Amino acid sequence: MKKIHSELSVTAYVLCKKPRARDFLDALFSLPEELLPEFWYELEPNPKSKRLYLSKDRERLISETLEFGTFGSFDHKDYALRADYFLPDAGLPHQDSVSFSFYVRPKRKGKSKSVDIRPAMDVFDHFARHLDTYCAYASSYPEEQALSQARALAALSKDKRDCTLAQYEQMLGIVRSYADGKLFFPGLRWRSVLSQECIDDYAIDKDDLRSLSVETKIIPATGSAGDLLDLRFADNPDDWQQYAEQLQIRSVEADEHRCRVDYFLDELHPKGFLSVQNWNNWL
Repeated sequence: MKKIHSELSVTAYVLCKKPRARDFLDALFSLPEELLPEFWYELEPNPKSKRLYLSKDRERLISETLEFGTFGSFDHKDYALRADYFLPDAGLPHQDSVSFSFYVRPKRKGKSKSVDIRPAMDVFDHFARHLDTYCAYASSYPEEQALSQARALAALSKDKRDCTLAQYEQMLGIVRSYADGKLFFPGLRWRSVLSQECIDDYAIDKDDLRSLSVETKIIPATGSAGDLLDLRFADNPDDWQQYAEQLQIRSVEADEHRCRVDYFLDELHPKGFLSVQNWNNWL
């Protein structure tokens, strides 16, 4: 596959419905051999004695993950994958919509100014296609910052609750799970993968987005969220400023169609994020 060299830090997130450890493991171990991570670690890769190597500790990793759910990170020479929290099969019904953090990030090697993000993007594509994906996206940090600020400024201009810009940036920048995605539109970025459910929730104009993208694919449904619309808006994420304004406008339009700010501020935020079981009442 052709390399994609980027000078920016790119992170890719996948938001899936009913995250189960078994589904995660099925996707993980169906990766091509060259993309399979070398080892798992909980907090830090050292000491080495705490690592579980996929080659020799596979059965232990599978049994513990099925019993306790996923947590920690997987290390590959070209990328890091963080997976918190896919639930055990018997797990908690009120958390069926929450996987707190699931992302893939390419590794920068040495003093190199750029990094080949292709392996990380291949892993991102693989998981987006194997899980019941509601939405998935990949972007650089500068693009992420610009999008969050544009959406926060738009929300602040129509504020009826006397919120600050920082509060809106926080609310619109926390979309890391299916439940979050039902509160706030996940946003449009360099790579955007939208399920039919997400498109319906936020009244997205698919033809409009196709006209802006440099590549569009339709991925048949792998779960209840429906078919996936896979969009790429530039050949390289470093070129995000070429399309950012257009995607920001459309992200704000989606926010205006559906945004549960009142529910977040009145119900969830005062009780802390441990009250996620409340989300199940309206999902």
